[in-house]
Amino acid sequence: MIKPVGIVIFLSAFILIIETPISAQEDEELKRLREDAKKEVSEQVPGISKEGEKKKESTQSNLNAFNPRITVFGDLSASWLATGREFVGTSLVDSPWSVPFDRIITRGVELDIRADVDPYAKAVAIVNSEDLLEELYVDFTKFPAGIKCRAGLARIPFGTINRVHAHDLPWLDHPLATKNFLGDEGTTATGATFSKFLFDSPLELSCGIYDGDNEKIFAGTESRHPCFLAHLSLFEEPWKKNEFQFGASYLAGYWDAAGTLTSELSGLDFFYRWRPRDKSTYSSFVLQAELYHMEKEPDTAGTGRHNWFYATGYYVMAQYQIDQNFYVGARYDSSGYMDGIDDAKGQGLGAYISYYTTEFLRFRLGYEYLSSPDTMEKPKGAVVFNLVFVFGSHPAEPYWVNK
Repeated sequence: MIKPVGIVIFLSAFILIIETPISAQEDEELKRLREDAKKEVSEQVPGISKEGEKKKESTQSNLNAFNPRITVFGDLSASWLATGREFVGTSLVDSPWSVPFDRIITRGVELDIRADVDPYAKAVAIVNSEDLLEELYVDFTKFPAGIKCRAGLARIPFGTINRVHAHDLPWLDHPLATKNFLGDEGTTATGATFSKFLFDSPLELSCGIYDGDNEKIFAGTESRHPCFLAHLSLFEEPWKKNEFQFGASYLAGYWDAAGTLTSELSGLDFFYRWRPRDKSTYSSFVLQAELYHMEKEPDTAGTGRHNWFYATGYYVMAQYQIDQNFYVGARYDSSGYMDGIDDAKGQGLGAYISYYTTEFLRFRLGYEYLSSPDTMEKPKGAVVFNLVFVFGSHPAEPYWVNK
């Protein structure tokens, strides 16, 4: 069974969200939204007179406002094995990074479709060239008491970087710890997430219930039991030019198909950014880190793990903006549970320079080194080039950009 502390964390968080009373102001807002919705529907019925022609044009304008916003992301990469070639032989495709050695590839194409379903909900569908359907969810933004809900297939709010798509990363590839504990590009799950800012403060609480299909920490496709998440984050700007965000995450489920052996993943995340308020000054500094800790219950009755299994991983990243378009940065990784092997550990080090023209076009060149003495992988270093281009509807700026 899941530890009592996990149950207490999740239930208390869920109750805290649901039990929040509805204020009179929010009740009035709901009434206003209903009236606006009725008015909009009535305006969408075209008239038959000359006056109706004008109303028809207005109707078409209103309908266009609900057309999906479509954005396409192209991600091209190239990798050259600079060191460790003697350990690879002819298997140049077997790369620890997302780009095969000595290859130029289309790493991915992503189609992002967004639309307002009605005044209360916004829908998102994201399709990529590998998994086809990557995300499909609806955001309910007008729940009582300021509660927001995301339902469907989506990236879960565990830590910071798990919520970021590969083309929006500040570096070349996902950290080792993220890959080993959540998945090669983080993890998505089908379920529902409820979130709310507490006590009229920047303290946000998120609680979720999802399928347990993650193969890294749960039973994968054999899972028949849900997993539970709680995430707490605090954003503060104590001084001008300085932004801090602190977070804590907890994810619990079962690593066996029968649902008797628990698996838990805890995490801490930290983000700091300095940037001047003067818009004509293009400089910034970002410091970011995440810590993961996994525990799995022993299988004393079976032939699997007979002792409690523990693994820890983390990454630390620093980035500095040189001018309006150039960013330089470095990241250090350390992770247990390498390649799903219990006692295997690995370390990685990477440095990069990014040329960010606009939110529609960015280039990146970097070097990444990986060492995993506890596995068959030998030390390798690769030079990697990355090009991301975007067309269609205006995309959001990545979180690390200062424009």
